[in-house]
Amino acid sequence: MTVVGTGFDPIATDLPTTLFGKYALRVNDEDNRYHRTLAFQKARIPSTGKAQLKFNCAAVLEDPQHGPEDQPFVEGVVFNATKGTQLYFKRFYASDPAFPGWKESQGGA
Repeated sequence: MTVVGTGFDPIATDLPTTLFGKYALRVNDEDNRYHRTLAFQKARIPSTGKAQLKFNCAAVLEDPQHGPEDQPFVEGVVFNATKGTQLYFKRFYASDPAFPGWKESQGGA
């Protein structure tokens, strides 16, 4: 993992590295190793009013043309540590046709 400043992703060159603020976390890197990385952040959400939690991420994944079970993926999870409950879970596979947000880069590689 690396903390990066403002600029653009080295692979998806039209993708800004930051959305808000001056820094973002880049998870993994451009190596050919098979690994996974976990990044998390704790936050206290007020129990009064209409509390909202918003987070943004951009996934740059290589599409090796495998079946869904073997594709690279990114997961988003929101967990209530106080109650021990999962509030949100979503897994996005590379080129998942159920997610319309994919954008090809480097000729679809």
